[in-house]
Amino acid sequence: MINKTENKNLGIDLDKAISSGLNWVVKSGIINEENDAKKKGGVYAWYEPDEKKFSYLYSEITGYMITFLVYFFQKTGDKKYLKLAEDCARWLTKISYFKPGQGVFCRYYPESGNFRRQICTFDNGVVLNGLANLCKVSKIPGLREIIENLDKKIKSNFKTKNRFCLHRYLPDEKRFEKEASPWSHQGGSFLLKSATGVLNQGLMSRENKDGVSLVKNICGKVIKMQQKDGRFVTDKFKNHTYLHPHCYTLEGLTIAGVILKRKDFLKAAARGIEWIIRKQLPSGGFPNQFSGEEFSSLESIDIDSQIMRLWTIHNSLNLISLDKADYIKGIKNIIGFQNSSRKKIIRGGFRYGTDIEDRRLNHINTWGSIFALQALDMIKENLNQSFSFRPFLLV
Repeated sequence: MINKTENKNLGIDLDKAISSGLNWVVKSGIINEENDAKKKGGVYAWYEPDEKKFSYLYSEITGYMITFLVYFFQKTGDKKYLKLAEDCARWLTKISYFKPGQGVFCRYYPESGNFRRQICTFDNGVVLNGLANLCKVSKIPGLREIIENLDKKIKSNFKTKNRFCLHRYLPDEKRFEKEASPWSHQGGSFLLKSATGVLNQGLMSRENKDGVSLVKNICGKVIKMQQKDGRFVTDKFKNHTYLHPHCYTLEGLTIAGVILKRKDFLKAAARGIEWIIRKQLPSGGFPNQFSGEEFSSLESIDIDSQIMRLWTIHNSLNLISLDKADYIKGIKNIIGFQNSSRKKIIRGGFRYGTDIEDRRLNHINTWGSIFALQALDMIKENLNQSFSFRPFLLV
């Protein structure tokens, strides 16, 4: 552990980075605040500076944003975070939610005014967890009914007989999508994180045995998928591991391990974290994928932040020790992704980096930004020896 005296001498202004990032979240327009019911409260996936335009509104990221805003509302007591979280919830429940399919559509394209008519298990699990977190601090009419419907649908997708989980429903065709590459088009261990919402909802309900037992069962199946070196295969057709969903698996195991007091879940997560930490890049970041028995030399802010969060959490649980120099490199690397422009629409947000197809993307990425800000906040508390992990508020 880095002691408080060492922390003061690191030359890293975490408070400034976090403050600038929170200001971007609240004031940039990445959370739509127009007086248009079809848009207000929805969260854009990113902002493209070169084209000077926002992307589509993304239900999954809106769900993440609710959890992020509740996290900082509980830390600060500032009701601006709660108000924005409530706006996000209204967009999800009034606009994105498709009652016949008991789920939210994944993307809304403002230019055409249309949704991509897919109901994805992962996205809906993220939304479920966000709404369950909000339900603990706010009362929005009708919220409980939608939470219960999402919960039932996700549970049924995990209870399939022939596959680990049914990953994507196409309501217009009344069928689930066939599995294919890449990782997001198939059911895999990463879907464990979508079960976080089931566990959260289950512990809120009086009748929680079904949700808790289901998550235990899912974790047991996931552990059996883990390779000897600690990795999880995220593309079963290519035997590749993309580190973004790999980290989702580790996050799911970590949350379930802490909540359910299961050392085997935590041990499996720690193995998966150590597998990638050992491959830290000279930049301080981490490879974005492993394929053909080789790690890439490319990185992205979402993966770097996920790994630093997991490293911090497991260090606080005394499951993984810190190499001080490498940990500090990781912190500085994350801050290096943050935009310092004077333009309000991008200042404080984090550029993406390189995606799974080796494309360098310089847009200001929403999920990467909120992952990074939560990582920096957790790191700050860990360095000050005041960190306490709150599992369901992991974005």
